[in-house]
Amino acid sequence: MPKRYRILFWASFAVMLAAVMPIMPTFDAWTTTSAPRPFPLSPAELLPQGEYWRPWDVLYAHLIGTYPCLFPYLNHLFICVVHVVNCFLTYAIARRLGFKNRVAWIAFGYVYICPAMLGVVLDVDSIHQVAAMGWGLLSLYAYLKWEERKVSVLLWLTCVITGTFAKESCFAFMLITPFVAWGLGKVDARRFWRDMAWAVVVGLAYLIARFTLNKDAIASEYLSVSGAQLVKNFGIFILFHLPVFLSMVFDLKRIRERAVVVLSCSVLFASILHLVSVYAVMHTYVSLPFAAVVFAVIVSEMRWRKVVCVIGVLASLVIDVYLTKKTYDSGELGRRLALQAITNTPQPVDSVFTISVADGSRGFSTFIVRDYNAFAWGLFSQYLNDFKWPKTLRDSTVCDYPTDDVLADIVDRGRMEGYKVFWVVRDDSVEVVVQ
Repeated sequence: MPKRYRILFWASFAVMLAAVMPIMPTFDAWTTTSAPRPFPLSPAELLPQGEYWRPWDVLYAHLIGTYPCLFPYLNHLFICVVHVVNCFLTYAIARRLGFKNRVAWIAFGYVYICPAMLGVVLDVDSIHQVAAMGWGLLSLYAYLKWEERKVSVLLWLTCVITGTFAKESCFAFMLITPFVAWGLGKVDARRFWRDMAWAVVVGLAYLIARFTLNKDAIASEYLSVSGAQLVKNFGIFILFHLPVFLSMVFDLKRIRERAVVVLSCSVLFASILHLVSVYAVMHTYVSLPFAAVVFAVIVSEMRWRKVVCVIGVLASLVIDVYLTKKTYDSGELGRRLALQAITNTPQPVDSVFTISVADGSRGFSTFIVRDYNAFAWGLFSQYLNDFKWPKTLRDSTVCDYPTDDVLADIVDRGRMEGYKVFWVVRDDSVEVVVQ
């Protein structure tokens, strides 16, 4: 990379950190596996928990729970740094696959700034997503780099299992890594099938261990999906990979090339389990490197490639800035509501009952969230109090605008359960009710 581009890159990375660091968590970033756990670690937490088996998240959650002042800033730092590592891995893999330097750098830039990365880079809960991608890409790079078969297979499978313990999406590299190497002529068919046999053995061992050790039921949303959900899933997939689809439309002849076909299949292999279950903006990240190389392969040979790249960069930056600002605003809404609840509550209290009024307004992924999602059912207030109070939170969500009688009934039920303080979240404000 020429010196002037290195300076531009590191300056842009500093801007990225400055923009992302102030963003506060919203919605389920407060409740999922990487949220702070300010209590002693139990060995049982390292075992499968329902649909998850993410021991790295558990260890990190206890670390951040011990030092809550680092949350969410350490999350942001980790995510941004590993995202940059993933960009360089994408470049290195493209070169290992035999693509021109120009193609590799376009792919690097695509992963770095395209809006499809925002669901991960702007989130707080996505440390597992970015880490899983890093381990997956590392598995592919190691497989391509080491010519000694035993070494390459060992490194590939070790990286995949390590990444799968970060997030299950890395499991797709059991197939993607040897498939890409075979599809682009880096290994022959005989080795591909021999290595796939090892993948089946190791993959089955992981699945047997997971289902044997799991004591909880898997959430139904991962087992069944409606037609409307499928349409939504594919809509998000197409929207955030739109530049790739447009590049294909503008150069239809190129989509039959072996490299484009193999990498496009890898995009689907990486996405398919999410597409047929739960697919959110965050999940576009797992297929992003392969989509980026497809885009780069097609655009690099276009007559007006420089114009296309400039337009793509400008459009990406506009979307990046807009959604970053909206995500920051959502976090600040949560902070304001949390401070309002703390200020108006007789302190301290051991338990609080929160009532979230869903007024019909809609959010957009984790970028723009509703008031009670920003407030996170009172968890934001716990965080601002260093998790000292309230110790117990319970939430009840009601739809539309409830009458005073409906709210009074909920308060009465809560009072019968021993709650004396109620936080009612609606119209971007918190009403404190003390019984």
